[in-house]
Amino acid sequence: MTYARRALLWFLASTGFVFPAAAAPPTSCGTLNAGLQILTNVPALPGGSDYAGALKMAVWYPTTAQALPYTYSGPRPDLSGLAALNAPPATCSQFPLIVFSHGWSGCGTQSVYLTEQLARLGYIVAAPDHNDHGCSVDGTSSSLLQVFFDFPLTKFGDAATWTDQTAFYRNADVEAVLNYMLNNWSGRSSINPNQIVMSGHSFGGYTAFAKIGGWASWLNPKFKAGILYSPYIQAFQSQKPNTMSSPNVPQIFMTGGPQDKAIEPWVMGPQPCSGVNSENCGQAGAFEQVQALKYYGELPGSGQEASHFAFTNSICTNLGDLTVQSCLAQVPNAQTVVNYTQDFLDHVLFGQKPQRLWSTGPEFATYWQTAGVPAFSYQAGAGSAPDQIVTAIGEQLTTDVPSAANGAPMMPQSIEQTTVTVTDSLRISRPANLYYVSPTQLNIVVPDGTSAGQATIAVEVAGSLVSSGPLTINSGAPSLLMVPGNVLAGWAVNSTSQYIPIWALSGALPLDVSGGGTYLVGLGSGLRGGATLGSTISIGNTVFDGINGPRLVIVPSPSYQGVDQFAIGPLPASLSGAGTVNVVISIGGRSSNAVVVSIQ
Repeated sequence: MTYARRALLWFLASTGFVFPAAAAPPTSCGTLNAGLQILTNVPALPGGSDYAGALKMAVWYPTTAQALPYTYSGPRPDLSGLAALNAPPATCSQFPLIVFSHGWSGCGTQSVYLTEQLARLGYIVAAPDHNDHGCSVDGTSSSLLQVFFDFPLTKFGDAATWTDQTAFYRNADVEAVLNYMLNNWSGRSSINPNQIVMSGHSFGGYTAFAKIGGWASWLNPKFKAGILYSPYIQAFQSQKPNTMSSPNVPQIFMTGGPQDKAIEPWVMGPQPCSGVNSENCGQAGAFEQVQALKYYGELPGSGQEASHFAFTNSICTNLGDLTVQSCLAQVPNAQTVVNYTQDFLDHVLFGQKPQRLWSTGPEFATYWQTAGVPAFSYQAGAGSAPDQIVTAIGEQLTTDVPSAANGAPMMPQSIEQTTVTVTDSLRISRPANLYYVSPTQLNIVVPDGTSAGQATIAVEVAGSLVSSGPLTINSGAPSLLMVPGNVLAGWAVNSTSQYIPIWALSGALPLDVSGGGTYLVGLGSGLRGGATLGSTISIGNTVFDGINGPRLVIVPSPSYQGVDQFAIGPLPASLSGAGTVNVVISIGGRSSNAVVVSIQ
């Protein structure tokens, strides 16, 4: 087997999503009611929200005690529910714990149609009041005016300045909630400590994404999944490089419709060219950037029922009977939010076959279960190009065992009854050629002629649609083939035209440039637009313009569809002794992944 084939097949078959081990479903408990505790003495942690040394928090949990009408304090409207106040938790089983983080100026009781109902479905929900709350779980005076001084609304328009220290009090609050629920809460024996999920709305969505790995310093591995309701995600998209691919646990995103204009475009993509993060104009949205198992639903309709606040009590505003039960019965979007949240939790925590996640999402205006990303680089937000190899991660992508194509140089359009169609921004649909399919991953070649903009990939198995999602197309989207350690899968070519490998699966091998006539040769994808778009080469701290100094030559591989061969050289002898350095190729202003070479 040649070095090129060895590297290519190793990479394409080794990047699939590994589904987390699921716990056994809880013992059947029969009919469960919602228990409720309003706690005002949760010990705060240093740096967290501090109300005389303690946090306030609402906790919903499954109980077999009788539930009675209860009116919540929260943002208008104040909803009434059915809850057993301070009743003991059900003892028939242990239950998963969901930490819910509210939005800016919200509070722990801002979304009771969801949090109360989840308790009846067998989940414990702990929802604290953060320091930026505008209502309170216990009905005491609002701190809304103080919010404008502690965390002004204008700060959300300056995402590029955010760091892991921004709103750090929310990180401390979540850790305080976990500590209390697992170690001190009166019902702690009813919690399954291996089934903990982080969720949040808006600013709480920022908190949730940070806690599952958006900020490395906030990461808590206890969280096995993330639920993101209209999340403020721009802070992570603005990082250089962005951190959207850092969380590796399953995630579900939901947003309102076009009325959710402060959030929805950054989640769905392409990112807007004005407003927050305008420097990311046209880049992929958050859903496409995430590289773990993921789902996305955009609520249909208009008004509050499809707005940014559809995930709060505001979705129930127009009801004459302001109760949780009436809201779920009369507002379809409210029930949709609950249904897909439950289906996601049952699937990722218990391994149950989804009733809704694997459907076409008829309750949503837009519903996605997968997205494309450059196969060689896995760069979040880089987009893809025509004739580029792309990876998509999802579920049920084939009904058979993992299979690779053997039709090089032209790959087949069907493997084990799996086919993929790419529909571009001009709504022209083309079949894609396939390299590899497995139940959780497939690799395709973006069809030649696919127009720039947001395309859609649709995966069918035996003629039935099983998954779809976005794929951002650019004229050029360079990605370089690498092996473990981000080492370039490349060769040195000297004056005698010998191809000398400079990589092994164990790491980089030395590259000798002392003679001044050595070329660096490698494989990539999405490079072939460089001839018309302009390119630069970075080797360590030295940048070459492709005209003065080493030249960049790119040709399509005659052996593997979608693969580009590139040569950089001749490399100047002045690079001798550079040691381990990064090589980056930029095409049309878009940079490849950084790959490692060792220059002796």
